[in-house]
Amino acid sequence: MAKVRNIALGEEPVRYDTLTKKQFDAEIEKGMDDIRSGRVYSADEVEAEMKQDFEN
Repeated sequence: MAKVRNIALGEEPVRYDTLTKKQFDAEIEKGMDDIRSGRVYSADEVEAEMKQDFEN
C-alpha cells in the first residue's frame, strides 16, 4: 500500500478549530482524493505498522 501524506518534522497537523469553511472543505477533499487514489491503510496494516514501531 502507498503511504498517506507524512507530516514533516516540525510541521503542525491541521487543526479543525483554525480553519475556515473553505479551508475545511479543501482538507476533506484532500482526504477524499487519497481514498479515490487508493492511498489508504486497512486496520490490519495500521496495527502491524504500530506493532513494528512501538514494540521495540
